[in-house]
Amino acid sequence: MLKSMSAVWIKIFTIFCLCYTAEMNGVVWKEIGQSITIQCRIKLDQTHLSLKKGINKDNDSVVIYKTTGKITTSEEMSRRVQTHGIFPNIDILIKNLSTSDTGPYWCVYSHTDESYKQQTTDGKGSVLLVVTGKDFFY
Repeated sequence: MLKSMSAVWIKIFTIFCLCYTAEMNGVVWKEIGQSITIQCRIKLDQTHLSLKKGINKDNDSVVIYKTTGKITTSEEMSRRVQTHGIFPNIDILIKNLSTSDTGPYWCVYSHTDESYKQQTTDGKGSVLLVVTGKDFFY
């Protein structure tokens, strides 16, 4: 058990260091079953908001489309996500957290330019979420 806890802490420390070099807002510590609200903000005119998970921003957890209002969620997040606000300033509530939710979350906005290329911009609100169990520190 001590060996697995050390591996978890090394992973968390690595993510923590990488995220702070990428201007994360901070680290949010939660316990299993709790909720988090991620407040995504931007001042530019955009057409999509993606809440991405992972160091490389490679997993779309939530995607919101400005024109249609359509919201898509990953299978892992389905039934646990609520959104509030008016695009582009969206609060994303993730309920019933589990340890698998641990990781960096990025507010990434996008639009298509005149040459039909998709342009992305990081918004404000990105966080590093760490979800722990009640027996995590034993």
